[in-house]
Amino acid sequence: MEAERLHGMGPAWELGGLTAGPAELQPGTAQLRAEVLRRQTPFLARRVLLAESLRASEGTPWWILRRARATAHLLNRCPIAIRKGERLVGAHPATPAVDSQAVAQAEAYLARQSFHVRAASGQVALDLVTILHHGLDGLLAQLRRLRAELRLLDPHRAERRTFYEAAEIALEGFQRFVLRYALLARQQAAAEAARRDELLAT
Repeated sequence: MEAERLHGMGPAWELGGLTAGPAELQPGTAQLRAEVLRRQTPFLARRVLLAESLRASEGTPWWILRRARATAHLLNRCPIAIRKGERLVGAHPATPAVDSQAVAQAEAYLARQSFHVRAASGQVALDLVTILHHGLDGLLAQLRRLRAELRLLDPHRAERRTFYEAAEIALEGFQRFVLRYALLARQQAAAEAARRDELLAT
């Protein structure tokens, strides 16, 4: 609902296709919602991971490359989980034990880098139609082709090449993130016979 207020939109159910609130949820979904709300905590480790990557990339002349590497690093290292009854994975990760001093230092560093961590959920929506149509491998192939086709005399060659490289880094990070969930689903399916079909369909 916070994202809706930020964008001046009405309630989500007015947009069509959604329920009018928790009272209309199926029992399994209601139980999952209660579990998510009970365990929700700020993902403070995000700041530490982003600062970790940005420190490692200091000296890189292109800020877009540093952001792409930080995004990929976050997706590589953030905790993942598949809750019971969850069909759409990608839950907000719980913060593991993190030193409060490390978090404070990371926040101070990110502020100096003008790297803003806070964002409204859904503020940047993926073009799912394109992703599902081409697949991540297809998108990566397009990026590599476009980079290879850049003209030597193009006055914007360096900027465009850097953009394609950054997009490739971020997409590869996203791809590894997806594969981490696929591996986790297979591992849980092997250990939980009762949920095998559900997990392998996730």
